[in-house]
Amino acid sequence: MKRLLAGMFAVASITTQAHPQAFRAAGSVRDSLGTPIPGASVSSVDASTETDSLGKFSLRLTRTDSTTVTIRRLGFASVTFTMLTDSLALNDVDIVLEANVRSLPGVDVKETRYARVPTIENFEKRRADKAGFGFFLGRDEISKREGAPLSSLLAQANGVTIVRARNGKGSLRFSRWASKGTGCAPHTWLDGALVKNFEVDDLRASDVEAIELYANSASAPPEFDTGSRFACGVVVIWTRRPILKSQ
Repeated sequence: MKRLLAGMFAVASITTQAHPQAFRAAGSVRDSLGTPIPGASVSSVDASTETDSLGKFSLRLTRTDSTTVTIRRLGFASVTFTMLTDSLALNDVDIVLEANVRSLPGVDVKETRYARVPTIENFEKRRADKAGFGFFLGRDEISKREGAPLSSLLAQANGVTIVRARNGKGSLRFSRWASKGTGCAPHTWLDGALVKNFEVDDLRASDVEAIELYANSASAPPEFDTGSRFACGVVVIWTRRPILKSQ
C-alpha cells in the first residue's frame, strides 16, 4: 500500500510540472521625481498591460523559473529586467523610468541654405501634394477606430505588412521590401524628429493626431530626407497636442 501511494504522488507531481501555474506580478511605474506614469506599456513574452492613472499595474503570467518584463512609455527610456518567478510573484516592483533627453550635434554653418522643416501644420498640404504617392490618416479618421492598435489602422494601406509579435504588438513593414526580411524597418519620424528602434504600436492611437506613410524616397517629401535611400520606406507620426483652457 505504501508503494502504491508513493507512485500516485509521483504522478501528481509530474502532472503539475507539465501544466505551469499562472500568477500575477504587480507593481508601479514612476519618473525620477516620484510622479506616477500612467499609460506605460508593461509586457512579457506572453502577456501585456498598461499602468493605470496611479502608475500601477498587474500582469498575469505563466509560472516559470524566471520572467523578463519590459516597460515602455513615450518620452522615457525603456526598462527591461529579469527576475526569479517566485520573487516576482511575492513582491511588488517599483520601476523608475528616466526621461529621454535628446542632445543635438553641433552645427558648422559654411553657407546659406534654406531647408523645409517638418511640421504638422503642413500635413494637409503634403496630403494634397502627395495624393496617390502616400497614405494619410488624420485625427477624424483615427478616432473612428480608437481603441484599436495603431498597426491595425495602417494595415489598410497598399503595400503594407504588419508583423505581429507574441505579445500582440505589430511592427509595420512595406511589402515590396519583404525579400529583405522583417528586420528591414522603415525610417520613423516622430513630431518632426527622426527616431530609432521605434514601432508604431509603441504608441496608442488615442495619442496620435496624424500619420503619413511613404513607400520609398521618391515619394517622400524633401523635409523627411536623411541622405539615405529610404530602402524600407518612411513613417511619419504626429502626436496630439494638449488643449489649453483659458483662465
